[in-house]
Amino acid sequence: MYSFLGKEIKGPWGIPSGVVATNEDTARWMLQNVPQIGWFVGKSTTIEPREGNPEDIISQPAPDSLWNAVGYANPGLDLMIEGFRNLRESVSDDVFLMAQIGEGNEEGFEHAVAEYDRAGDVDGIELNLSCPHIEKGGILIGGNPEVVASIVRASRRATDRPLIVKLNAGVDRLEEVAAAAAGAGADALSAINTIGGPNPEISKGFGGLSGGLLFPVTVAAVRRIRSVVSLPIICMGGIRGAANIRTLQEIDPDFHFAIGTALGGLDSEGVKHYFHQLEQDLVSGTDLAAEMTLSEKLMEYTPFVVSEIEEYGESIRLLRFHQNLDAGIGQFVFLKVGTGFSKPFSVASDREGLELVGSGVRTAGNSPSPRTGRSSSWEPAAESRR
Repeated sequence: MYSFLGKEIKGPWGIPSGVVATNEDTARWMLQNVPQIGWFVGKSTTIEPREGNPEDIISQPAPDSLWNAVGYANPGLDLMIEGFRNLRESVSDDVFLMAQIGEGNEEGFEHAVAEYDRAGDVDGIELNLSCPHIEKGGILIGGNPEVVASIVRASRRATDRPLIVKLNAGVDRLEEVAAAAAGAGADALSAINTIGGPNPEISKGFGGLSGGLLFPVTVAAVRRIRSVVSLPIICMGGIRGAANIRTLQEIDPDFHFAIGTALGGLDSEGVKHYFHQLEQDLVSGTDLAAEMTLSEKLMEYTPFVVSEIEEYGESIRLLRFHQNLDAGIGQFVFLKVGTGFSKPFSVASDREGLELVGSGVRTAGNSPSPRTGRSSSWEPAAESRR
């Protein structure tokens, strides 16, 4: 057993917010089937539902890294609480469930924390004061130590459960923000969130970088934070394997660790194998698990030409393409037509040409202009990526 913020848990590692386990079903499977995962953080919760940003919300600048600008997509506070209730009922008691709040002001944080506390299904609550690509909240309020302290104090009034404050290395006064959070009643800090910057591949034009490219920033930021606070720190941001963990443990052997983007290229069995190997690596001094992580370009668009479309009802369409993609049922691809936004589609088949199924496909009367020529039917060429 391992100790995490006052609770005995089954495994030493966690899954950060919004990465890999972004829905209740995926989180349940991981917590039930991977014994090394002892804690889980839910998606950022807002009081009202948010659709988030339009696609493209993810791009891949390097084989081991991602840009994202999800935009706090979530079904709202009531349904998020219900999801944690379902999760609590289906996983063992030795799992630490952590909700995350992504509101934009002190009152919003206090209300959301109070509602999670009243429901009683989470073990702790993370305050997201560091998202780099949100119009209100996130890093816009998380860079001011006085505002951070005010939000933490308000949240502290609403719960006795552990409060974790998520920080961003992109703020000018990182040490002051960390100290302010600690002084106002935070029980732990998590570092770091994605680092923001311009990205023309994302519809918003601005996103947050995660993955291997971020790791040196994580090390430097965590070192700075530890120099001013003694609270437990949950380290995240570019961790791929045991070598990265050992580097961070040189700063403090008692750090906790969350692994997210690195798992992006793994299927279910791969995730199980990864955490088993990571456990072995830390005993044997090896770094074999890192070789299993996201390490190839999976998000490059490739021109495809539509051969046929079948309609099922008013909105469901089956798209057949001339080309194959080496994809299977259970996977999905992003489809972009012309210069418009992309949309994820489920793979129906890839035997005699790729087949995708989804809703909202345009018909002949309002199809955009083709990008690489027409097929034998009237539909335009499309670009797809996994």
